[in-house]
Amino acid sequence: MTPLALNLVSSGQFALLSGTQAGAMTPMKVAALESDDLRALGSAALRELSTAQIGPLGSVRMAQLRDGQVAALTTVQIASLDSTDLSALSSNQMVALTTAQLRALGTSGLAALGAEQLVALTTQPVAGLNSAQVSSLDSADLAALTDAQTAALGTGQVRALGASQIASLATSDLNSLVTAQFAALNALQLASLTSMQMAHLESQDLRAGATAGTQAAAGGSAQTSPAVMAIAGPVGTLRGLLEDERQTPLI
Repeated sequence: MTPLALNLVSSGQFALLSGTQAGAMTPMKVAALESDDLRALGSAALRELSTAQIGPLGSVRMAQLRDGQVAALTTVQIASLDSTDLSALSSNQMVALTTAQLRALGTSGLAALGAEQLVALTTQPVAGLNSAQVSSLDSADLAALTDAQTAALGTGQVRALGASQIASLATSDLNSLVTAQFAALNALQLASLTSMQMAHLESQDLRAGATAGTQAAAGGSAQTSPAVMAIAGPVGTLRGLLEDERQTPLI
């Protein structure tokens, strides 16, 4: 069937295509599908499209997929999308992404997403990012994450954050961290906290940070370890803030 003949097939008929039938279409025929026909494809049919068939769709057609169709894409299909295709995904489509799909993007695919797309993600895929993906987030993207997304990060993900990423976190993001996440910060991460960030920490976080910093300092020589040298000031500040809070009289 030629691309022209395909245009004579109704959307209702396209909705009945099996995976085998969809997989048999040439890339040129897939690219020639009208928007309504593309959106009519069922999940089973869509999953059978090869990367060679998905590629010619382009960013405009990808943006036209239904949310359910985006969620149905295989990890291989998602990983094959280029940066232009990924940046065209709408917020609703981003909400539909699964943990496996987001991980399949790798660091380069994640870098193609804008801040407005990242904040649309549900907490489950965010919690599923691997350490390499977390450490690849630039400061602007990390700062754009919602409090709920920040709170969803695992301790391993928190440890993967760089000093500049830690320094970029808003005070509300820091306060959304649970004590276990804050206690997971290493010496250099704690050393990157600004005075404003430390001033807005909650009591349990101050306590966890001071404990983590003390343990880090106890693990090496202050004369030889850069990490120990870096944490000396912040640990003292954290202890001082905690002591001040203890001594503040109740009103």
